[in-house]
Amino acid sequence: MSTKTEKTILLSDMIRFRKSKEALDDLDFTFFEDVAEALEISKDELEVIYEGTNSPTHRKVSTERITHFHRLLLAMDIDKEPSTKDLEKAKNFGFRMGFHESAIELVMDSMGDYPNKVHTPGAFLEIFSDYYDNEEEE
Repeated sequence: MSTKTEKTILLSDMIRFRKSKEALDDLDFTFFEDVAEALEISKDELEVIYEGTNSPTHRKVSTERITHFHRLLLAMDIDKEPSTKDLEKAKNFGFRMGFHESAIELVMDSMGDYPNKVHTPGAFLEIFSDYYDNEEEE
């Protein structure tokens, strides 16, 4: 990720995604502080993002959208126990990012095939590329 805007969008989407829980705990906020630090986002900027004053921006390049969706799923699983509400929120993010329902379902259904329910980046990209390659052939 090269620009401040891209980094801010990622963190904003991760926070918005985690807020699907009834209440965020200290682990959640510590995680966001660590991510912000890694992305070189100040604590003041994190606070603004956390309060929801940052609006989302949609990515246009497919690989960026797929990578971003993967990051959101990684954020969802920081407590290792995604709720039904978390899973529905993840699906809705995928739909809003423009992914086909079948591709999203393949991702969700195969989560249990990986340690800690986390797809490897290669496997994640393969699911989407296989689906879209097959769709174009039809």
